[in-house]
Amino acid sequence: MLVRVQSGAPNSRFGFFPMLLFPLLIVLALVAIALSWLLTVIGGTVIDLNAVLGAVALVVGVIAVAALSLSRQRAEEEERSA
Repeated sequence: MLVRVQSGAPNSRFGFFPMLLFPLLIVLALVAIALSWLLTVIGGTVIDLNAVLGAVALVVGVIAVAALSLSRQRAEEEERSA
């Protein structure tokens, strides 16, 4: 039985995007934390870290859902053409 896995493969439609998604999420969260801390230290303005992380999580969630739905749609198209 031959199983073909193309998620994140270099020759797939999305390139390396699925493989880079989670490291990108980690970097975005760290940037949000650093930016919140920097604005608090420099400006004296207290920014709610939970709000910043919530906004980052919302954006990341939308990107992840879009990537998964596109991947599922592509898999269905491949099944129909096969």
